[in-house]
Amino acid sequence: MTSAGKIGLLLATIAITVAIYFFGDFKGEGKEKDETPTETTTSEGFDYVLYKQTQLQSLEPVNRQKLEELEAALGNATGDEEKIAVLNQLIAECESQKLELIATMYSKEIAKLKNEAKLWDVTGTYFMGLFYNLPEEPEVQQFELEEARRCFVEATQLDTTNLDYQVRLGVTFMEDQTQTMQGVQLLLGVVEKDSNHVSANLYLGRFGIISGQFDKAINRLNTVISADSANIEAYILMADAQAGLGDTAKAIGYLEKVKALVPDAQFQENIDAYIEKLKNS
Repeated sequence: MTSAGKIGLLLATIAITVAIYFFGDFKGEGKEKDETPTETTTSEGFDYVLYKQTQLQSLEPVNRQKLEELEAALGNATGDEEKIAVLNQLIAECESQKLELIATMYSKEIAKLKNEAKLWDVTGTYFMGLFYNLPEEPEVQQFELEEARRCFVEATQLDTTNLDYQVRLGVTFMEDQTQTMQGVQLLLGVVEKDSNHVSANLYLGRFGIISGQFDKAINRLNTVISADSANIEAYILMADAQAGLGDTAKAIGYLEKVKALVPDAQFQENIDAYIEKLKNS
């Protein structure tokens, strides 16, 4: 298979595999306190406060006024319950005006007030949704990734027995090109506790493909398929791994299994395009 063919298929795989983050079975464990990122509203090249001001200024005056009035009400709120009620109104208003990052920052404020592991986890997942799915400038995406990491750190500290949170935390490092190996180590820690862990093995398999360690990726993905024979992402990644080893027939075989698992016509059409790419590479 040519390098161009491998890269094209891999990019398509990654686009589909990110759905694992939202719909998969994530497991993880606690993180040491001294590894907690510092609280900030800035990351390199990005200032959230300025971003928020710019976004609000771009609104129609009537819509901006609604948010300003709610901000004032938040400032005047006296107890946590009252603050949470106003924050929920702010979230709803921001979502209606497609201010997704601002809405998620308000969700983070609720997580701070309630300080529950599950709520920190949900908020971190919201940030990762923005990171994956909204076209933003690189500095904005990096901020979203860092905010997700902070949320998952909080979740892992509040519930050190929940493996789900550790995997999600590890993914935030794996998606950061400067800290990939830290994420790998976190996921390896999970599989040390549970060698058959589906999500950890799935992401480690994905990393094996990206790093060209196709044999290791196949071992990880075989573990996933043994535990979950209907795992679509695992079959797609397995096709990439087999293609990386030059075994086109096996790669196509795994993609055919994907087609059998997903009856959606548009999805099958995309898989057929991947198969044609393999055949012609």
